[in-house]
Amino acid sequence: MNLLLLVYAFFTRPSDVVGSWQKKDQLLETLCFDEFGNLRVRGTFNYDGTFEAEDTKLIFHLSINDVIVTTVLQVEQLSTQTMILADQNGKQQTYQRLTQECAAPLAKPNWQQMRAGNLRVWLPENWSFEPDDADESGFQRTLVQSPDGLSTVLFLRLPYDMIPNPGEFDYFVKGLFREFLLAANPEESFIEQDMEGLLFGRTGTVFSSHFRLAEQPVYAQAICPKAALAYNLVIFTLAAHNESAALRRVVFEAELVP
Repeated sequence: MNLLLLVYAFFTRPSDVVGSWQKKDQLLETLCFDEFGNLRVRGTFNYDGTFEAEDTKLIFHLSINDVIVTTVLQVEQLSTQTMILADQNGKQQTYQRLTQECAAPLAKPNWQQMRAGNLRVWLPENWSFEPDDADESGFQRTLVQSPDGLSTVLFLRLPYDMIPNPGEFDYFVKGLFREFLLAANPEESFIEQDMEGLLFGRTGTVFSSHFRLAEQPVYAQAICPKAALAYNLVIFTLAAHNESAALRRVVFEAELVP
């Protein structure tokens, strides 16, 4: 009896996956499921379609070149924050939940296209968006802030000759990170906490650390996914007060465009 209950509990319902999911360590690869059975795939390829949940499987019906292609994926693991899917060959992909709800359709009128390489970014409503003009080398900063001023996102577009060698990458990104903190708060001083433990790499992992900015605790992240590095893009986020505020507010959708 207990075994039957355990198996039944693992059966996947459509409501279990509603929301947006990011492929682990790849910022631009996302799945978005809504409560009406619609599905959006964004990343290297952009597809729209529908989905079904059947026992321990997710069934995708995607429109690819005007042809509906059906893909069946096995749900290997599913929790509130993590989903592991396996294709018919057994290859697994891990996704982390970004939001509990699927964002508005891509046709929503308030999207803003950011000039950060081949990226188009949809920002949450009322977020400010200030792109700087690129300099002669191609270096460009784009600053995005939440309406309450508690969260800041900085997109740095780097010219090819600024990309460091792998052995210099940690030091290079730490330097950019320090400049970002100072640029976001030019009239404030900050005290580094555990800066030596703030490590970056080309693996795509999101690294984070806590600082104190004047008397305010600060949560900071640097996101260096492989897909973004391919387009010479480094993304920083900075949010005051606590970690949950940063993770809740710094949510946006992005896709590669021609």
